Amino acid sequence: GYTVVVTNFTEYAASNTVVVLTRPAKLAELLKDGSLVSQGFTEITTNAVVPQAVLATGLPLNFHHDLQTVIYSDANLTIELLAGSALDFNGQLDLGVNIRSGRLREFETLLSGTMTARLEGHASFNGTLDRSGTRPVITPIRKLYGTFIGVVPVWVELVYELNAGYTLHAEAAGSYTGGISGTKDIRIGRRWTDADGWTAPFGSPPATFTVLGPVWSLAASGNVRVYLQPKVTAYLYSAAGVSGDLQPYAELDGRAQLNPQAYDLSLYAGLTSTIGLDLRVWDDAWGQQPDKTFDLIPRTLIWQTSGSVRAPAATPQPPSITVPPQSVSLALNDTATFSVQASGAAPLEFRWLKNGLYLSDDTRTSGSRSSSLRVQNVRASDAASFQVEVRNAKGRVISGSVSLNIFFTGASVIPASMSLIPAGAFQMGDSLEDSIGSYSPNPSPELPVHTVTVNAFYMDKYPVTKALWDDVYAWATNHGYIFDTLGVGKAANHPVLAVNWYDCVKWCNARSEKEGRMPAYYTEVGQTSVYRSGQVDVANGAVKWNAGYRLPTEAEWEKAARGGLNGKRFPWGDTISHSQANYLSGFIFFFGASNSVSLTYDVSPTRGFHPAYYDGVWPYTSPVGAFPANGYGLTDMAGNAQSWCWDWYGPYDGGSQINPQGPASGTYRTSRGWLTSPAFAFSTDALRCASRSGPLPFSGNGLRCVLSP
Repeated sequence: GYTVVVTNFTEYAASNTVVVLTRPAKLAELLKDGSLVSQGFTEITTNAVVPQAVLATGLPLNFHHDLQTVIYSDANLTIELLAGSALDFNGQLDLGVNIRSGRLREFETLLSGTMTARLEGHASFNGTLDRSGTRPVITPIRKLYGTFIGVVPVWVELVYELNAGYTLHAEAAGSYTGGISGTKDIRIGRRWTDADGWTAPFGSPPATFTVLGPVWSLAASGNVRVYLQPKVTAYLYSAAGVSGDLQPYAELDGRAQLNPQAYDLSLYAGLTSTIGLDLRVWDDAWGQQPDKTFDLIPRTLIWQTSGSVRAPAATPQPPSITVPPQSVSLALNDTATFSVQASGAAPLEFRWLKNGLYLSDDTRTSGSRSSSLRVQNVRASDAASFQVEVRNAKGRVISGSVSLNIFFTGASVIPASMSLIPAGAFQMGDSLEDSIGSYSPNPSPELPVHTVTVNAFYMDKYPVTKALWDDVYAWATNHGYIFDTLGVGKAANHPVLAVNWYDCVKWCNARSEKEGRMPAYYTEVGQTSVYRSGQVDVANGAVKWNAGYRLPTEAEWEKAARGGLNGKRFPWGDTISHSQANYLSGFIFFFGASNSVSLTYDVSPTRGFHPAYYDGVWPYTSPVGAFPANGYGLTDMAGNAQSWCWDWYGPYDGGSQINPQGPASGTYRTSRGWLTSPAFAFSTDALRCASRSGPLPFSGNGLRCVLSP
């Protein structure tokens, strides 16, 4: 993989030895003598290669993070860090290297500073559970520094990461809230010399801890551990390529040990550190490199209480659903089981309902008056919503609705709220753009008109309503999803608005998982990590295009909007009026500046905003389905609410295309339809099927979903 070009080679070789390495060179091989210290580095900015001031100390590590987050959640377990949890780290990473006679002679690294953590966790659990896991709390922070050893350039990239994790063993039910706050002066490192090999010359001073809480309840026994794991990695590069990997770790653990025969509650704290070195490209003399864990602070008991508990005489309590039933997705002829757990004064009575009507046991249905309902040999007619009512002498409570979804011949049930868009070709673009009142630049982004063929797919008949958004949002935030925006809606049956592109993509995944479908979007092209949090510019290759709910591609959206008509301005024809759509007639608004325009195809007898929905309070949306559907049974494909599409925004390719997915990258994402806003709106021209815009992905719009057959 290396090429060496020498001009006048005969003359050059007569007085020089030519060596060609067919592997990455070790840094020591490039030098005869030299040294490197972290104090001599300069910071390189990320947006331009401009050195900053030379560092007077080691490579700086100064971070603050608020840590309130849900680490894990399902029907039986919730692990979270509460408000007030935070981590501060103020320190530096020092590096030192000496090379003499082409050999690495000395190496030293030191991670020093002060870490202060407030770690207050909450766990609630039910059943016999053994769970553990971690999740990233922050997006990795990267900084680049550069210097020279002689004439050889060397770069160090510092990567700072922070994970939160947990382990839990529990039997029966319980909850725990508590934690620790602590301050730790950190001083950990390793030294290597060609004479003495590896040593650990640095000690670590003691830490201080303060107990937070705890508050707990437990029916049997459990063990809960919640911890933070900051990680600092220094990647060293030179002209020869990757030359080193230094990985110091610091881990602060809050432990709660619950072993009540009566009760015995203990809180432990500790601090461990692992230093791993992987620097084989530097020098062979190092031999086997260490990967050692140091117990800087042994596991220490810092609080304990014990005693026996005599339960007080209980006041009879009304029923309460502690573990609600969950939706079920299965194939025809399988057995569906719905279960509920409830508390309250005995005896508890259960009644199951299907589509709001009480069920009775029959040849296929059993448990209609118990905590567990079974439906055997399910049929298509069994697909419905189910609830359970719980009663006792003190009152009644009824659960939320859950669904029985049935899969036919390997494909999931398509909701009745979606329409089939048939496969086929259509002419994409332009469709009679009017130069008067057009907001499009010149040349038009709708040109050239080109032939596009798409596979069949299903699309929501209506824009996603605020009610549907809220229903999925509530489920998602209890199942590991984190959103940036809440969404805005005039009413439950109006479109949801003001949602960024990232949240729409995550919401599609949540809608899929809520119904038992395979999610469509993943954080990487390996398609193993479901996209549930953060702002990830999901790549085309990170999408399972034939899986669950997803945003339509721009081509799918335009195909669906046309409703089977080709070359028409609107989903129903070439003219428009307020009887066909909710839109702004006869004006262009650009950030408050209004201009009256005359578009021959705008034949509405009423002008301005739609008189039925313009009440002076934004948004001026209408209920979904208030206007006639197009040929595919879709409403509001022109007017009412602007919708996100999948694609990056970019110019059209003039050639014929099959199932295009848009550019591989970009700055803006495509949206279609019309935005209702008090600040600005576009003219009637923007309602055409071919009209397109490209807002930044963190802007706010609405959405509608598609499903592959």
